[in-house]
Amino acid sequence: MILTGARVPVETVNFHLWQPCNMKCRFCFATFRDVRRTVLPEGHLTQNDAERVVSLLADAGFLKITFAGGEPLLCPWIIDLIRLARAHGLTTALVTNGSLLSTETLRSLRGILDWVTISVDSLNSATLAMTGRVTAALPASETHYLDLCLRLKENGFRLKINTVVTTANHFEDLTEFIIAAQPERWKIFEVLPSGDRTQERWNPCWSPPTSSHDSSRGAYPWRRTACGSFLRTTRR
Repeated sequence: MILTGARVPVETVNFHLWQPCNMKCRFCFATFRDVRRTVLPEGHLTQNDAERVVSLLADAGFLKITFAGGEPLLCPWIIDLIRLARAHGLTTALVTNGSLLSTETLRSLRGILDWVTISVDSLNSATLAMTGRVTAALPASETHYLDLCLRLKENGFRLKINTVVTTANHFEDLTEFIIAAQPERWKIFEVLPSGDRTQERWNPCWSPPTSSHDSSRGAYPWRRTACGSFLRTTRR
């Protein structure tokens, strides 16, 4: 249903336009395997259809669009989609693992992309490798992430950082890194199982039950992190 002549109930929309990713994070919920099975075998729309989605969202009255995946920078026409969204007057944002933000890509995005959100779950290379937050060409590290954040800001992009808290990284304190990177926003997620865990294969990245169980907060307690604010994520 397309709304016409009426204000949309929300002003921002996330467009998960690209299911494939160049990382294999063990805690990722955005695999969209059902999409490949039943709707889009390739994991994405054609360029023409994706552009039509952007235009329809703008015509419906949305004010901001966030392009996400998978890894959206794998999409060959992502620059065209962002440029189209900006031409429609939308605030534009991109959620990426950061591995494909080359100097050439940043140059192409200047002037058409407002926000860049990068995923920083750990500053420890071994932890990143264990959780799957790496690529063959990029064994990420604190130096890599800090350099990337500073380059984004130098190029005029507004910076947001997403951090997923798991059993692999909950002991890390990212305070000094966040102060140095100076994002405008820092969003923290916690990986939690949902439903009947006995019917699922246990994922070592899930936060386990502890003796500090607080029934008012559900079956699994919150973990405190340096930010002090939390956003719950469940496995779907």
